[in-house]
Amino acid sequence: MKIAIFHNRYKQPGGEDVAVEFEHRVLEDAGHEVRRFEVSNTSAFGGGKLATLCGAALTAARCRWDRNAMRAVQEFLEDFKPDVGHVHNWFPLFSPSIYQAHRLSGVPVIQTLHNYRLFCGSGTCWLDDEVCTDCLDGDLARAVRRGCYRGSRVQSAAWYRTMQSNRVAGVFNNLVDAYIAPSNIVADLHVKMGVAKHLLRVVPNGCLDAGFTPPPTGDSEAVFIGRLEPEKGISRLLEVWRESPWKLNVVGTGSLERELRSQYCNHTNICFHGQMPHDKAIQVLRDSHLALFPSLWLEPFGLGVIEAMSCGRPVITVGPGAPGSINVSGQSGIHLETKDYAYLPAAAASILGSASRTRLMGRMARNYYEEHYCPDAHLEGLLSVFEEVRHAEHACVA
Repeated sequence: MKIAIFHNRYKQPGGEDVAVEFEHRVLEDAGHEVRRFEVSNTSAFGGGKLATLCGAALTAARCRWDRNAMRAVQEFLEDFKPDVGHVHNWFPLFSPSIYQAHRLSGVPVIQTLHNYRLFCGSGTCWLDDEVCTDCLDGDLARAVRRGCYRGSRVQSAAWYRTMQSNRVAGVFNNLVDAYIAPSNIVADLHVKMGVAKHLLRVVPNGCLDAGFTPPPTGDSEAVFIGRLEPEKGISRLLEVWRESPWKLNVVGTGSLERELRSQYCNHTNICFHGQMPHDKAIQVLRDSHLALFPSLWLEPFGLGVIEAMSCGRPVITVGPGAPGSINVSGQSGIHLETKDYAYLPAAAASILGSASRTRLMGRMARNYYEEHYCPDAHLEGLLSVFEEVRHAEHACVA
């Protein structure tokens, strides 16, 4: 099969970029022909650099429906002639015109929902240190009043005009052949927002096998790997962990790093490693006995969770997001509701204090990874959606 992948990269690399690289690799390894069309938030179609005020203004004006982007995508499709197009992120540079380009070229298009951008200005459903789904009622204009997109009312207004006009025009339900959601929570929230339920398919993300290893000998340790941001729950984690007898390795960086390093500099049971290359972070994971994912927001998936499971490490997840559905509580680890956050150290102790339980849960975590989140499992889910839309009837709109 010939597959075209489209992705608008962000200024700061993140999980979506990892997902694109992973998909490209597993598809090519399976013998499919893949081409990528990527843009980044440092340049615009014929519009100079976003770093300049002129470039930013031009992008804001075009992101609602960029005809230059549509022509570029259409030329790419007509040259490659793929069986399907798979869009990961179109905002802001591709614009929703990317769907029309597919329709004009007679190529079915699938959109993966990596975040909540279609109805949430920030894309995270997180505001003022708590979960926020206010805009599910359809009043997207409140995101402008609050400056939800990058803390700017001006940029939030550009987001609002883009989403509102295309939603009213029926673009998101009429020009997209299928949506892929990485979890049920993402699918359910988009249905509430107005995406037609029959268009949604749930295909969990996958990851490359980090390699199963038995738990190391010696003192038991836990690890947190992720962004040091409020929604990731790192502040609350360290607050409840500071009296724990177990060592906690913290891998990652973010806006809270300096503050947290200063606050916990005298706590010998908390070790900050900073940002690390992926292979080094995985080694810290292997050297630990338990992985902690205390997110407070509606996390769409949880790549770190399945990476830990692939290593054979039990996990503790917290909160309302998708990680709690990945982690089978009592088997691959323990899941806690947000209201039970204070019990996290005790939950960790129940695993770290028993070598046999650590090994058993780690083995079960590995089994769940192999069954649901390995490359072959993800590939099977992707191809089922690709084949479905490939053989459906598509009207060509002039």
